Amino acid sequence: MLRSVRFPSSYSTRLPTAPSFKHPIGKRCHLYLPRVSATSPQIPPPPPPQMEDEIEHRIELKRLSQKQKYQNPDGINLRKLARDELRSLRELTKEVSSKAKEEVHGEATSESTEQMYEALRNPDLLSGSKQKSTKYAFPPEINEKLGLVSTYLTPKNVGEFKPQWGLILNQLELSGGFRDLDATTVQAFVKTIPPSDLKKLAPRITQMYSDAGIAITPKVEFLLFKSLATGGVVSSTEIQAMEVYFGKLLMKNDQKADYYETMICGYVKNQDMKKVEKLLNDMQLKNIGITRSVFSSILQGYIYYVNDHNKACETFNAMKFLSEKTQPNERNYTDMVFSFVKNNKLEGALDLYQEMLDNDVPLNQNILASLARGCCKSKRFATKSWEFIFKIYDQGWSPNLQTYESMLNISAFEGTLDLTRALFLKMIQTNSVTSKAVLYLMMSYSKYMSGEITKRSFIELDERGRIFKQKVMEDVDFTQQSDGFPFLPLIKMPNKDTVLAEATAIVSFIKQSKPWLLTPQLVTSFLNTCVHLGTLEGFRKHYEDLTSLEASVVPNSGNVTIMKVGEVEKRCHRITRDTPVYVAALRAAAKFKNYDLAKEVLQERGRYRKSKVYQNMPRKTQFSTDFEFARALVDCFKDLKMFKDALSVVLSSEDRFPWSWRELGGLVGAALTIEDSQMTEEIKRVIRNNRNKY
Repeated sequence: MLRSVRFPSSYSTRLPTAPSFKHPIGKRCHLYLPRVSATSPQIPPPPPPQMEDEIEHRIELKRLSQKQKYQNPDGINLRKLARDELRSLRELTKEVSSKAKEEVHGEATSESTEQMYEALRNPDLLSGSKQKSTKYAFPPEINEKLGLVSTYLTPKNVGEFKPQWGLILNQLELSGGFRDLDATTVQAFVKTIPPSDLKKLAPRITQMYSDAGIAITPKVEFLLFKSLATGGVVSSTEIQAMEVYFGKLLMKNDQKADYYETMICGYVKNQDMKKVEKLLNDMQLKNIGITRSVFSSILQGYIYYVNDHNKACETFNAMKFLSEKTQPNERNYTDMVFSFVKNNKLEGALDLYQEMLDNDVPLNQNILASLARGCCKSKRFATKSWEFIFKIYDQGWSPNLQTYESMLNISAFEGTLDLTRALFLKMIQTNSVTSKAVLYLMMSYSKYMSGEITKRSFIELDERGRIFKQKVMEDVDFTQQSDGFPFLPLIKMPNKDTVLAEATAIVSFIKQSKPWLLTPQLVTSFLNTCVHLGTLEGFRKHYEDLTSLEASVVPNSGNVTIMKVGEVEKRCHRITRDTPVYVAALRAAAKFKNYDLAKEVLQERGRYRKSKVYQNMPRKTQFSTDFEFARALVDCFKDLKMFKDALSVVLSSEDRFPWSWRELGGLVGAALTIEDSQMTEEIKRVIRNNRNKY
């Protein structure tokens, strides 16, 4: 029997919130990353006892109907029926108990494209706002087949938990599947399944249609077709299935733009832009209008999937000049601003921002956060980075995750370690730590400068920035619990030894307790911190503990080695060495004047180029990583006073890499110091030839 619980009439609970940051002097600053909407609704009081009595009455009726079914003398094997019912009830118990907790232990090491532009589309996802639950209402015929399961899956208080659709299909199959149902009823049921779940269940649903002898309606075919295009990436196998559905749908109606939009979306997520262009030509031949939705998918494909900024610009300009219906909207401008910033073309991003203001295109904080992030890396516009952050507060917006990460990025890039630590502690307090946030914290450690040579950061150059920083620093306490992160109980770090000690402790903690945050970028940044603040011995220790050779690079001796369990676990928490790691090692060799380390890295990187990982890279990526390593090698040889070796690297690759004064200016200066005019002229010739070539 259900027991009723009475609460006092004054009983109410509110979700924890914090007021937004206010700028006037004298008011307390509260920086926070809301996990729920800033205007969170009050939790409704518990339902009155009579509601529970109604539920109990429904359960009694259900029990009575089950009892009558068992007493029906129609020759049914009652033992089998009872066994099936018992199995379904056990599965129901598992379903109800599994809804209590849904814990996510890890995040993606790098931000996936789907997460990236889903976040740009929906700011609530970034601020952690809880989205409204969907109420799942099944057709009566489906509820009859589900039995008691339907009672628990359609509660009156608007869907408390997400159903396990595999369990629902299991229950339906135990009850005869789609047999004795008409196509309209089955279609209504399929429409209730979210696209992401429908994508996984499509083969089973198709088989259930076949077993029941029901033809799949065009609407259900379209639902299955659309479901295959969900997710961040669409595989080649899924593309083949989409093309089959696409052909069937076109046979019924080859003029429907929705079919083409969905197929283009699939090709975009499969990174097959050639097929996208072919489909666009087909649409033009059939006089099917290319909608803004189609252009938006193509634009996102060039920005987030194939990283072709020039093609993205062409698509964006085509949207502006093709017709009134294809004019870029807020989302398209957001994507393009992100692309300009990502490709270090800040002036283009600022031009788009001004264009939005002139054309009254609505702004959002993701655009302002992207601009702030871009400005901090530009000497010309560095002072504007915090101005764009403050514009977000001026709009009355609570900072979302991208904004908060941008603040961390700016403070880290400026080397403002005390502010970066304080902002990171705020993220810990709101349970919002991401791999990017940890990376920015480590970047701040790597840029630490001792007190006597520290320059003023841009946030301290005006009154508003100083007040902002002061309020943030006053509102943190490093002596309090910080989710295990081993921060020293200091507001300001006194010297480089304490900075290195805290950075080392945090990396060790992440490796042991939060390994999903141990990304290649974080390890590379920490190794750079060791180069900047530590010793050669310390660097070598962490280099071996945190990184390992790529599997296909390790020489195969033919001997079988049995490793201890501890050694296996130790290797599991290492990241594979790649070009950025090798570049960090070359910096260590240059700073600590260790030629043996440079030689070791050079040989190992040569073997890495023969590995499967490197060979499977796109040619463009291979070129950029090779040029990055060549630049680092030239700088290393220069610092080791091995000028002839540095020149040999340049001459051996002058036809392949676009060497310029930016990369070779330091080597020219070194040649002048030793009065080697021949080397100087040789380097200038390479620069001059490349200037004419590129």
